[in-house]
Amino acid sequence: MIVRHLTSVGNAEKEVDQELGFLLRSGTLDYLSLYPSQTTRYAGWFVWRESQGGHFVKILEHIQPLTAKGDIDAVVGLTLTEFQAVWELASGAKLAFVPLRGRSGVHIMASTPTRLRILLDPRHTYRHPSLVEREITTSLQGTSLSVMVSDPNLEAPIAINVRSSGGLTLIEQATTVNYSRDAARHSPPESKEVLILAETTTTSLMLGAADNLNLAEQYSLQAGQQQFMIPAELSVDHGRPVELPHIAERAALSTLERLRTPTGFWAGLPWFHQQWTRDTLVAALGMRRDDQFECIQHAIGMRLDNGQLPTYIGSNSSCSDGLLWLCLLVREYGLNDLDPVTQARLEHLLIQAHTELSMRRAHHGLIESGKNATWMDTPGREGFPIEIQAGFLLALELLYELTFDPRVASERLQLRSVIEKEYLQQGMLADRLGDPICRPNLFIAYLAAPDLLSEISWRSVFTHALEKLWLPWGGLSTIDTSNPAFHAVSMGESNESYHNGDSWMMINCLASVALKRFGGFAAQASQLVSGATEEILWKNIAGAAGETQAAGNGDSWGCGVQAFSAGPYLWALKEHELSLKK
Repeated sequence: MIVRHLTSVGNAEKEVDQELGFLLRSGTLDYLSLYPSQTTRYAGWFVWRESQGGHFVKILEHIQPLTAKGDIDAVVGLTLTEFQAVWELASGAKLAFVPLRGRSGVHIMASTPTRLRILLDPRHTYRHPSLVEREITTSLQGTSLSVMVSDPNLEAPIAINVRSSGGLTLIEQATTVNYSRDAARHSPPESKEVLILAETTTTSLMLGAADNLNLAEQYSLQAGQQQFMIPAELSVDHGRPVELPHIAERAALSTLERLRTPTGFWAGLPWFHQQWTRDTLVAALGMRRDDQFECIQHAIGMRLDNGQLPTYIGSNSSCSDGLLWLCLLVREYGLNDLDPVTQARLEHLLIQAHTELSMRRAHHGLIESGKNATWMDTPGREGFPIEIQAGFLLALELLYELTFDPRVASERLQLRSVIEKEYLQQGMLADRLGDPICRPNLFIAYLAAPDLLSEISWRSVFTHALEKLWLPWGGLSTIDTSNPAFHAVSMGESNESYHNGDSWMMINCLASVALKRFGGFAAQASQLVSGATEEILWKNIAGAAGETQAAGNGDSWGCGVQAFSAGPYLWALKEHELSLKK
């Protein structure tokens, strides 16, 4: 299919050999995400409910464009503009999707009267009842179709209203869908029964969803009142030079906006709709300064657990690398740019963290991390990971700058010496104490504490790591590619490859910043940015920063819209002087 990006900073197009999806939000927590085919149960239209701790309810399963004979009309092109997604069909027609601003509604416009099949799967996003377990009633009156759904997994019924300018033909027939992407990701259930609700031949299809029919009808009407134009010309002028990172930068900024909530940022969509401490702090590295400040303030206000930040507010667990990311964000923001009150609060937090962590330090003074407590959680990595030690060095650096306590400076020098002695072996930097396996966490360690090693030692460490971790398409493996645990093919939800081969956009961008700052690895640093740019523009969810890619070919298999990928990408663009945002 042809994928196009039409933006205010330039346009670009590329023919890709797989179906890409899109994901849209419009001032609500709802999202609309579709692939041309039904490849994943996480595609569709999802509306947010605050009850039960906050959760998504799936409404729309899919919109199938049909030929006059009733066959599927293939989607041969996807065009993304500033606020809409447009499918180009093999028949020549175009379908534009636009969510209703500020309400739970969707408007689908066709350039010519087009036959559409409407499929529903109304349910809690993480519950999969059969159709017979749900009570679904319909009422068709002219061009308006009302649907009421009762589901034992939901506190309240779901009301849906569908309107079409061309009238509706009620079908109400069950069909089984096999989700190829979920099967490839080893993510059950890989097939589901959904409802073919109705068909219509129309230029305007509107949907509304709410807790009652009156609101659902109101939202579908409001969706239809949104006036927008389907781009008449979807080709791109190849005569104009365009910087792909500039277009990807807009997409990364849009990724963060799609994840913004009234209280912070979700980690990702479609399945990480929680506000994780680590994810927010990593993402903030590339955010606007006002958002960075808010993230710093939020983290400083958290209650520590044995010197560690909580996984999220109210969590019973903590993340051993949370302090690292907070301190890195503070240093990049500028410690002296913080107001005196914020500096005082940060000083209090660092003193408390220092006190509590010191009580748990091993005899050599290193900081211990529990099982699954770092970003690289599936292998465990309990013990003494290198980036946790470097993060504590950074915390001591900031604490000294705040207090000018010579004991802090002395402690930092002593700890730095211990880390160098224990982790640097024959030009290689161990991933954990006593663990010689090469992983990319050493790049995080450099960002946190570039003075940990000498220039000669860092050059040797980087050279060795790039030899062991480099992937030809422009990424880094999460483990030495010669290690028996390495997986070139992504195993998805089953986790075998998650941190044993899968390449993380977050790490690739952080490594690019580290290599650019160190110098001497310009080609690799640029390739990492190029690989991330490709992921954003031409893979999985087009125009969004994804999570992980298969080591073998760079195919994107993780969460399609990921905050802690978008932020480091924006940070990398600034370091490489490719950003339009000054």
